[in-house]
Amino acid sequence: MVLSFAVIVPPFAYGKVLPIMNSKMLPKRVIFPFLSIVSLRSTIGCSVFVAAPIFVVVCVFIVVVDAIIVRPLPPPAIPTDLDKTRAASGDGLGIKNWRSLGGLPTASGRKVKEGVAYRSCELEGFSTFGPGNGPPPATFPHAIKTVVDIRAKSEMSVSPDRVGPESVSVRIPLQPISHSEASVLNFDDRKAMFHLIMFRPSALFQPPNGYPSIDQLPFLAVSRVLTEPKVGDGAIRRITELASDTCNHPILWHCATGKDRTGAVSAALLLALGVSREDIVRDFLLSNYFEFKKMSRTYHFIKLMWLFTGCWGGFLMYGGARLRNILFVQKETLEDAMDRVDKRFRGFDGPAYWKAQGLTEDDLERLREAMLD
Repeated sequence: MVLSFAVIVPPFAYGKVLPIMNSKMLPKRVIFPFLSIVSLRSTIGCSVFVAAPIFVVVCVFIVVVDAIIVRPLPPPAIPTDLDKTRAASGDGLGIKNWRSLGGLPTASGRKVKEGVAYRSCELEGFSTFGPGNGPPPATFPHAIKTVVDIRAKSEMSVSPDRVGPESVSVRIPLQPISHSEASVLNFDDRKAMFHLIMFRPSALFQPPNGYPSIDQLPFLAVSRVLTEPKVGDGAIRRITELASDTCNHPILWHCATGKDRTGAVSAALLLALGVSREDIVRDFLLSNYFEFKKMSRTYHFIKLMWLFTGCWGGFLMYGGARLRNILFVQKETLEDAMDRVDKRFRGFDGPAYWKAQGLTEDDLERLREAMLD
């Protein structure tokens, strides 16, 4: 307890030298460990070389206790055998959050064809032919013919897809937030956004003038993609038309992490095919399973950095559900979006929703004939 107070209290003793909640200068964050280490050295009468590791151990201890007792991460849903088979189609590719849509049953008794449609994260790097090791093989991946990139233009320019010579890359930029919202949240600059999350989380979690906070972005991405036909200049219609033409098969669509925008597009197409909402939600939540280790490490690392840099307000206020909402998909996000469609268009079964998307019943029938056994 004494050690914890020695780590936490010093910044407050320095008055305005280190504003905890509203610091806009990186040096003020960086100086926090130094102040805490000096305080520990004075408190327990040890050298700096002993105080420094003690400071680190105390911070790690707090994060561990928080993760195990106070705010533990809920375990991801266990995939079914079919889910594992769908994900196994990407084994050896080094692509995160990859899976086929093949094998999912529909209300008509038919199933989505195997080897026809896939979803994944961005295709910038792979374990078998990473950056600098030459172009991908002609069969990449599984002879994918059409790769649909639904990331924002800024994301495409920073991390362009690397596809095989036999693949056709189709860009359908899908940025479900306005340019002003993206500007406030530094959506177009990953480094700037990472800097803010690490050192000024309040700028993203409590933006000015009623702008959405960063933890609302996943909800907005899924909700706006499904409920607002004009998002992405008719992205749902355009991807549906591509998937309806067997000449484009196999087809793959992806965003940056393959969770929210990719999940919304997948949900729309699966609903058009007649897959049950229960199976669609389970497919949506599989991203948590396949990305759990990576996202868990990121989750704990961010909280640890908040402690290291004296951002105790961020640790206490944002280190629970709000941080989880950024890194993990939530069942309620997709269910709420589908409920909104039910209220606005009377569901997905009638023509109103698909007409708003610019699709006719003939278009949907062509999709089913192309993608169902």
